[in-house]
Amino acid sequence: MGEIRDLMGSYARMEQRRVKEQITSRFQLSDLIGLHMQKLFDNKNEIKLPNVWDIYPDLFTEEQEAYEERQRAEALEQAKISRREYAARYNEIRRQRGLIKNMEQKGGEDNGW
Repeated sequence: MGEIRDLMGSYARMEQRRVKEQITSRFQLSDLIGLHMQKLFDNKNEIKLPNVWDIYPDLFTEEQEAYEERQRAEALEQAKISRREYAARYNEIRRQRGLIKNMEQKGGEDNGW
């Protein structure tokens, strides 16, 4: 008899845990749907939509690390492009100033620099 009660109690606890997980899952889903609806009307881009690893960090650690690595690589590439553009603008200004100085020294002639 005691063994049957233990089995029934175990089943009841497992069922309660399953129901709690369903409720939690539905609650999270409704929260995400609400965020996505708010994002439609967010003109100031203030609402940040969470990633799946924000909600389930233990399950998606590899995906989070891969995403962060891609973000770092993209940021590095963008920084390189920005530096190259800055250097090109700076060098162009230097060339222009050099031409102006050379033209003043030569009496206004363009020496082909």
